[in-house]
Amino acid sequence: MKVFERKYPEWFEEKKTSEDLKSMPFIAMIASGGSNDEKEMYDYLGGAYNEERSKIFDAAFKQEKSNFHIAIVVDMWLTGFDVPSLTYMYNDKPLKKHMLIQTISRVNRKYPGKDYGFIIDYIGIRDNMREAMKIYVGDVSVTHSEDDVKQATDLFREEISILKNLFSSYDLTPFFDEKINSVERYRLLTEVAEYVLSSTQELNIQNEGIKKIKLVPFKIYFLNGVKRMRKAYDICQPSEVLETSESSLAQCFMAIAGIVRKMNGTSEIDTDIMNRNVKKMVEDALKYDIIKSKIFLKIILKKIYLALNISRIYRTSECQLLN
Repeated sequence: MKVFERKYPEWFEEKKTSEDLKSMPFIAMIASGGSNDEKEMYDYLGGAYNEERSKIFDAAFKQEKSNFHIAIVVDMWLTGFDVPSLTYMYNDKPLKKHMLIQTISRVNRKYPGKDYGFIIDYIGIRDNMREAMKIYVGDVSVTHSEDDVKQATDLFREEISILKNLFSSYDLTPFFDEKINSVERYRLLTEVAEYVLSSTQELNIQNEGIKKIKLVPFKIYFLNGVKRMRKAYDICQPSEVLETSESSLAQCFMAIAGIVRKMNGTSEIDTDIMNRNVKKMVEDALKYDIIKSKIFLKIILKKIYLALNISRIYRTSECQLLN
């Protein structure tokens, strides 16, 4: 607050904008005070009268004509705090689930001259917002912007290039050859997965937010790379900005990662990989007008069955159970 006060001293001058309103500063911080706070902060927040001070600012902020326009809050004014005219919110704190929904809801009220609010996000809560909306709304309505897609595409190509270099000694082209049957394709993927598991090589990795670089096993390095690549792929792939070869290579690495996890005793990812491939292959099938027969769908499902070594696959209501 001292920085603001030095730069904009007029913001801290208490002014009365109407005879029936209290004199208030243009900006103020509202937070729960405690005996552990520095004396200057403790006194600023009202000291022993912190609660009464907060109520005064609460009432003033809800008055449209009050001089009090900018509130800096710390875990305050969430549940039940309603100011329809509030338009801008600046966030620099990690938020998740119900706390995130409650927070962003402060600016979603309609008001004369205001159709929607703005959230200026300094820390990156978009992914958490999608997750929260899945839980409480049941759908993800936060669309990806052009900038999101561009950044994801750049990241995807960077990660896919790193992954390709990891397997420079392997010929992955059979995976993309339509003439190669599913059994041979699966054999190739298994061979590469075995290489990942048996490798004693260690590679440098740098954790986000930590400058220190450490060595990790080849398997961890590979799986982390696939995870980052897949996250970027999920954003940019629907926009059709990727080449077919890029998408195919991504599917190849995701399949290898799924087999690695299965061999390593983790099976939950296999279901994820299966669902991705089922969805992709069925969607691809429906794109072509020449696909009019149930036989083609049966072939697709058999390929998935062989490629992923799944014991049972349920088809659509028109198809039978494959064992």
